[in-house]
Amino acid sequence: MAFISVVVPMHGDEPYIEQCVDGLLSQRYQSAARELIFVDNGVSAQARALVDGRRDVVVIDEPTPGAYAARNAGLRASRGDIIAFTDADCAVSPDWLNVVSEALADRYTNVVVGSYSPARPTFAASALAAYENAKNGLIFNGADDDLYYGFTNNMAARAQLFDEVGEFMPRLRGSDAIFARTVVERYGHGTVRFVPRMSVRHLEIQNAADYYRKVFVHSRSIRSLDTVVKHRPLSRRERLEVFRRTVRDNGYSPGAAAGLMALLATGMLAWEAGGLVPWKEAGNGHANGNGAGPAAHRQASVGGAHEAEKWRRAM
Repeated sequence: MAFISVVVPMHGDEPYIEQCVDGLLSQRYQSAARELIFVDNGVSAQARALVDGRRDVVVIDEPTPGAYAARNAGLRASRGDIIAFTDADCAVSPDWLNVVSEALADRYTNVVVGSYSPARPTFAASALAAYENAKNGLIFNGADDDLYYGFTNNMAARAQLFDEVGEFMPRLRGSDAIFARTVVERYGHGTVRFVPRMSVRHLEIQNAADYYRKVFVHSRSIRSLDTVVKHRPLSRRERLEVFRRTVRDNGYSPGAAAGLMALLATGMLAWEAGGLVPWKEAGNGHANGNGAGPAAHRQASVGGAHEAEKWRRAM
């Protein structure tokens, strides 16, 4: 059985932190074969108190603001053969680590990403989540490297990879996508897999408005990745195929399908609006891939000061 280290960054009030911890402590995976590392990156005293003293939980501090700085600190403190990532506003499914272990038992798999469900199972939130999961099914079962990406609210990788390609770049957003693409370019897209059974509940997404806010922020930031990795959005034809799969796989009636189409149209407006607002990355943007990883305790350098209040807005 592989030893798995779970890394969770914490910042600000973290209103869902207790549910996050409870979900990880309730894993069916053997407790002797896992470690839970929560990284205090400026979390409130009240939120920290909910984590401190919990059994089988390690809390470390990372003073450099930024979720990826916190994840890199967790990497350096980790002992696992596999490093799994989630966020403090997510609650993992009870068999999450079992699925991670099973998926990475395949020696040809290096990185796995999973599915998500919303906090509240309303039609709007659930349908949008179903669409996103179907989209990832299309992307990660396809052969277009330019579509591949990663998301550290539900991702796991072999620890050795961070020794080979380096830690996360010191950015506010997108370093998980850059890491995944680095793995794809070096080892092939078949080594990065989407595993639907590897599921988390995204507690911050309770309705369609929360989803649109995420889309808006993602649209703002993704264009800044163009200077680091080549990336393209789905074509209209590909989006239509994802829509068809979502309707088919969920057994939606014509009325429900029309409702989903309306939700997606609003989401496209949020995407276009986000693209109108410039995104500025703090930090020096060091390339990911030339330094040693956590085994050598490489310190990721960060040029310039991050604005701490941007941490949560960038998540």
